[in-house]
Amino acid sequence: LKTALKILNVTPEETIVIGDGITDITTAKELNVKAIGLTTGISTKEQLIKHGANHIIASITELVPFIEKINNN
Repeated sequence: LKTALKILNVTPEETIVIGDGITDITTAKELNVKAIGLTTGISTKEQLIKHGANHIIASITELVPFIEKINNN
């Protein structure tokens, strides 16, 4: 993730990680990137929250409306 941010020349503040595993969330948090936990994978909602997910979505179909909401705020 750190390499991707550098190659794409984006800051952590401009980035969102969507992940269904604890490693996805902890990697994002280590780099100060917002993390969205997706509960359709291997980790539970509670586990994702415990490891620092900023938000939780239950389906990938919720992603676009969620990002639109963030951009409008």
